[in-house]
Amino acid sequence: MILATVHQRRSLREMEDHLLRDIGISYAEAQKEAQKPLWDVPDTWRR
Repeated sequence: MILATVHQRRSLREMEDHLLRDIGISYAEAQKEAQKPLWDVPDTWRR
């Protein structure tokens, strides 16, 4: 789970704008998510 979170956030940080639009988030939102600390994950991931 930890490695998946790291990988997903790294991928978000590196995505191009048109790909981010395809998944419905802005560049700013992607950067904000990518900068979150590792332990800051959705509650549903903790179960």
